[in-house]
Amino acid sequence: MARKTGTGIVGGLVGGVIRAAWAGLAFWDLYLRPENKLNGKKPLWAFVILLGGVGPLIYFFFAPKR
Repeated sequence: MARKTGTGIVGGLVGGVIRAAWAGLAFWDLYLRPENKLNGKKPLWAFVILLGGVGPLIYFFFAPKR
């Protein structure tokens, strides 16, 4: 098993922090947005947000009614 370099560890940490912040922003938006302004139910969108790095992206593109 190869050892990670300092750059690899920092890059992984930065990526993880960005993904966590993106998910946190999506959960905050979901919490504040009334359910009648969403396409679907809040529990469904909470599950979608948890789908790795693409969940928040899917939420922001498809959840809000326009």
